[in-house]
Amino acid sequence: METELTEEEVDGFLKNNPLFVRTWLTEHGLSELGEEIFAKTEIHIEKAHAFIDFIGNALFKKKLAQKDESETLTENELYKEVVKILNSEFHTDSLCHRVLKKLCTLLPCEKASLFLARGTGQTQYLISTLFDVTAESTLEESLHTEENAIRIPFGKGISGFVAQNKCLLNIKDVYQDPRFLSEVDEKTGFRTKSILCMPILDNDNKLLAVAQVLNKIKEEYFDSEDENIFERFLSFCSISMNNSTFFASSIEEHDRHSLLLKLNRCILKYQNSLTKLISEITKLAMEMLQCESISIYLSDPNKEKILPTEYSKVFQLSRGASDISEQIIAPNVRKAIERNMNSKNNFDVFNLNEFTESDTIQLESKIGSWLLCLAIKDASNNFVGWIVYIRDSRDIFSRNDINMMELFTMFCGLAIYNCRLYETSAKTLCQLEFTNKVLSYHATCYPEIVDRFLSMEMESVNYSQIYQFDFDHFLYSEDDTVLLVVRIFLDAKTLPVLNISKELLYRWILTVKKNYRPVTYHNWRHALNVTQMMFCMLTTGKLQIYFTEFDRICLLIACLCHDIDHRGRDNAFQAKTASPLAILYNTSVMEYHHISRCLMILKYEETNILRNISVEKYQQGLKLIEKSILATDLLMYFEKRYIFKQKLEVDDQALSSQESIDLLICMMMTASDLSSITKPWEVQRKTAITVATEFFEQGDLESHFTRNIMPMMDRRKRHQLPKMQVGFI
Repeated sequence: METELTEEEVDGFLKNNPLFVRTWLTEHGLSELGEEIFAKTEIHIEKAHAFIDFIGNALFKKKLAQKDESETLTENELYKEVVKILNSEFHTDSLCHRVLKKLCTLLPCEKASLFLARGTGQTQYLISTLFDVTAESTLEESLHTEENAIRIPFGKGISGFVAQNKCLLNIKDVYQDPRFLSEVDEKTGFRTKSILCMPILDNDNKLLAVAQVLNKIKEEYFDSEDENIFERFLSFCSISMNNSTFFASSIEEHDRHSLLLKLNRCILKYQNSLTKLISEITKLAMEMLQCESISIYLSDPNKEKILPTEYSKVFQLSRGASDISEQIIAPNVRKAIERNMNSKNNFDVFNLNEFTESDTIQLESKIGSWLLCLAIKDASNNFVGWIVYIRDSRDIFSRNDINMMELFTMFCGLAIYNCRLYETSAKTLCQLEFTNKVLSYHATCYPEIVDRFLSMEMESVNYSQIYQFDFDHFLYSEDDTVLLVVRIFLDAKTLPVLNISKELLYRWILTVKKNYRPVTYHNWRHALNVTQMMFCMLTTGKLQIYFTEFDRICLLIACLCHDIDHRGRDNAFQAKTASPLAILYNTSVMEYHHISRCLMILKYEETNILRNISVEKYQQGLKLIEKSILATDLLMYFEKRYIFKQKLEVDDQALSSQESIDLLICMMMTASDLSSITKPWEVQRKTAITVATEFFEQGDLESHFTRNIMPMMDRRKRHQLPKMQVGFI
């Protein structure tokens, strides 16, 4: 190793070797200067000394520059080496260890350490990962495991202060700083003098770790240049940690998606049993999170108090158990729920030993029991219940653990809501079925009335009009209208085709009549008129050739039931008032309601005139009835009329296809529904008055909430009725 020249040595050498000086000046192009110096003997000795000093300083500066260049080269080489390590090393611990070793050489310092940030919220802390790294230490010697790691809460000690405030600290004498934790030195036997501590942050300024170097070698403390070097080298650790965090996040995201899919399957599979559902999703959570136990407390929606009592029960799954069990709530679980309720946080983490948030430094790395309490809330942010996780570990729940548990809690809330909704729906269906049975009893014609009509002499009624297009229902009494309908179905061969008794036919007809409301126009007599016109078109009009006997009966059933339970208000009124029917049916509101009532009557054994036919024929008949009743919606008629006309004129004059037959049914249903306008004047006039009266009644109701009333429903424009009637025709 070269020894550094001193000024005294250079000065003495030049004084004792003037020939060397002259030769050196000549070789370096300074011969004129040399000649001048040695030729002028009168030069004062002080000038000679000044020159010697100049030469000496020049040599010293050159040597110093060479030294700086050498140090810069060393630092640059270290940078290049670290970059190579970064490109080849995928393990963060190994890379950070090698970086810390280089720092120990470059600064130089006695030791370096790296602490990773763990936890979340009020329970964040640092855990030693690489501890007491030296220039010569191996990774195995420096790497701390979960068992021997040192844990320091944020805000405690110098490293905890740096973690909490995300700032650099350069302390010259740590024992003069009250933040220094001397117990670490006492445990390790190392004497800390000076310390340089710096946070490692990601791109979002989130703390990843804290690094520190201890005891500057050959100097008492670290200077600003050391801080710059420290910061530059730690940037490589930051890159590696970011990459590692990103990779870990990808794995965590995959696990979350996997959990989501499994939870979705459970929700769909077990929605009819709350206990089974909670059992399956809790097993999934136990598999993913590895807790000692998971407890789920559900508040009673029927009670005002939602917090558990000491006698409340929870669904609990313990590690190793095959299934959940209902148990009396443990005191620590109940206390955690109460504190979470009061804190109004999404979650709270507790240490079960003292049931307080832990802020101690676990130098001995003891295993503790940690409790995480998360609230289950509905869409309105109301408490539905709580999930409590208990884990025996040296570390509290990580942010990823909490993210997974929050995700599980959200789906648990969704599953509970879905299951309770299913249970409510099931109960509602039971109530509906029971209500329908009660209604069917009251809606079905009483046996004594059926017996009364069965005993009547049918010959007393003139049935010939049912075959005429000018049929006038005003000529018949209320009882006669029933007998007319019976005669229509008897002449249509209903009894042999459907294989039913006359009593069942009477009971069905009388039940349909009972379910028509006493409104002004859309009542039982209107149903009679429509049914008679359909029968007349089939028989007198010779249209029966296009249908089977069973199809003809289904058309007559549809006509008799096409306005059953009509309220005297049209579809537009139902939509304007947002009635329950309008909410239940989006289009053809009243028509779908009529279908529903018709099928309800056919559903009951006492009034089901289709009960003795085959299943295939039964389904075929219901479809034809539904299709026929829907055809009475005039909005559908105008579209179908144009298509039907095109069929007759161009494609299918013989009506040979099923599509043409369906269009024919639509035309026949509308023709039957509006047939009153084709009757003789006296019949048509009376019918028009009843129609207008019902329309005006609807208009009177609409005037209470809107001014835009259709003219045909506006009582103030009743003088325009003849014009409107002609326009409609």
